[in-house]
Amino acid sequence: MSTRRYFLMPLLAIGLVIVVACRRNGAESRPKPDSASAPSAAAQAPQQPATTPTLDGRTFAGESVEHGKTAAEKDELAFANGRMHSKGCDQYGFGDAPYTATVSGDSVHFTATTTSPKEGSIAWSGTVVGETLSGTFVWTKQGQEPIAYEMKGTLKK
Repeated sequence: MSTRRYFLMPLLAIGLVIVVACRRNGAESRPKPDSASAPSAAAQAPQQPATTPTLDGRTFAGESVEHGKTAAEKDELAFANGRMHSKGCDQYGFGDAPYTATVSGDSVHFTATTTSPKEGSIAWSGTVVGETLSGTFVWTKQGQEPIAYEMKGTLKK
């Protein structure tokens, strides 16, 4: 009689649960989870990208300021059809780009990267809580140092 044991190792960083299947004498058994040692549902479930972009249909009006400076520039960030667009970046040839959104409690974190044929790329990262957007973006262009900005805006109604 042989005893076979199969182990699937956990990757806790992505929320997988340990599964141990033992096969003895031709019969399979699975250990019952111990409620005291089983991770909570919150610990098992990592933050997941929203299946439907949760910011679609929203436009935020506000300002952006280059780090270390005080002069602010007006901008509008619009989210539609899974894409983000900065009205203030139109003059530099930046278009819209796909964005990702992750829900965590009452906030939505988003990221996107817009590009311009002549002006490089802008990596966006921000958070929306209620009707307020805040975040940063970094403009990278060949031949120059990256330029970092902070942005703040409110939902346009």
